[in-house]
Amino acid sequence: MDAPAEIVDAPFRVLTRESANGAGAGENWVVGDWEPAMTSYFEGVGASVREVIDLDLEDGFVELLRSFRDVKGGARR
Repeated sequence: MDAPAEIVDAPFRVLTRESANGAGAGENWVVGDWEPAMTSYFEGVGASVREVIDLDLEDGFVELLRSFRDVKGGARR
């Protein structure tokens, strides 16, 4: 919730970032190299983490491929 438009010095890699459905729903991020203590990054930029879901190997691979496709297509933020 309330994530900044620019991501500066994040301790993780952002693979995808999309608006969630519904007003005030925030954003869904898929990140790599995540550690639980990294939620403090969001607190430092005035945002908050609602939920963290670990992806299994298959879902993680799909998101990684999708992020590469977005970069080539110019759709990545």
